[in-house]
Amino acid sequence: MKNTLNEAELEAVIDRLFEADSAERQRLLRYAAKLPERLLVRAFTAGTEFYFARQGAESCGRGLLQYCGFLRDVKRLHYADSKAMKNKSSVENLPTIEEIQRARRAQAVHQRKSKSKSTRLQQHIGEIITMQQEGYSLRNIVAWLDVNKKFKISVEYLRKEILKYAKRKQEM
Repeated sequence: MKNTLNEAELEAVIDRLFEADSAERQRLLRYAAKLPERLLVRAFTAGTEFYFARQGAESCGRGLLQYCGFLRDVKRLHYADSKAMKNKSSVENLPTIEEIQRARRAQAVHQRKSKSKSTRLQQHIGEIITMQQEGYSLRNIVAWLDVNKKFKISVEYLRKEILKYAKRKQEM
């Protein structure tokens, strides 16, 4: 393998092997990030098979061939998944669609339930009280929670929770 491929040459080789542009590759990588691990392992296995199938014909190296094979399998999964979403799936895509759905159901069972708003708010109550004492408005605090903590609540809910916290603190 030539280790001296510059960005343009690398892009050209990937475009030739994968038959897609950079924007589509980025879209497929974002899709792959959301796939269950079982399907990712299968896609990586397909990448290795693609490498062995093209090993003698291509001189661009193992990593690049495996990457292109991985992307090809992710593209196949994405195609089957998007067809299933539109209810236009064909008979040859049904096993793939069923496998994707089965893997997503298994993944959903193992995901933890997200914490309640009250619990998440209690984690940041010290910062919230400090900000309020420094003169920040409740709207500014809600905006700060949204931007910095990725946590959306209403101003009224925040006000009620601060009052509950103050009441509990007085009782102690």
